[in-house]
Amino acid sequence: MYVKKEALLSAQIEGTQASLEDVFKFENSDDVAEVINYIKALNYGLKELKKLPMSSRLIKKPTLPTIIDCALIHYQFETIRPFLDGNGRLGRLLITFYLCWKGLLEKLFYTPLISIKDVQNKLNISFQTASHLMNQFEKVGIVKEIAGKKRKKRYLYVAYVSILSEGTQPI
Repeated sequence: MYVKKEALLSAQIEGTQASLEDVFKFENSDDVAEVINYIKALNYGLKELKKLPMSSRLIKKPTLPTIIDCALIHYQFETIRPFLDGNGRLGRLLITFYLCWKGLLEKLFYTPLISIKDVQNKLNISFQTASHLMNQFEKVGIVKEIAGKKRKKRYLYVAYVSILSEGTQPI
C-alpha cells in the first residue's frame, strides 16, 4: 500500500496525472503505467537490497547524517542525468532504497512510536538537533508527544496511526 502511494506521489512530482484509485484499477494510461513501473522497480530494488549492498561508488561513507547522504545521492544522480526522462523518479527511488538499507523506513513503518534518542541514532545527529526536529514536527501536527514527561519523551506519528486505526474502533 505504501509502495503504491510513494510511487504515485513521486510520479505526480513529474506531472503524472493519476490517482491512487487509478493505480488500484490498473487503467492502461501512460500516467498509470509510469506509477506501476515505479512500484515494480521499488519492489524489485527492496528485494535486491536483501542480497546486495548499496553501491559504495555512489555513496561514499563519510560520517554525515543520513539526511545529507540522501540529498547527496539524489544530487549526484540528477547531475549525471543518465536518461532522457525519469531521472527525478529514479533519484527519489534511490533515496527510498538507501533509507530502507539503513533501516530507517522500516523503523517508521513498523513502529509509529519514536523517541528523540531513536531519531538521534537513526539520523546520526545530535540530541539537541533531534529534539528540535521532533518539537517542530509536534508544532505542525505530524507527531504528538504521548509520554507526558519532561525526559524520555515518546512521539506518535499521528496521521499514520489514524490511517491504521480506520475500521478498528469498537462497535
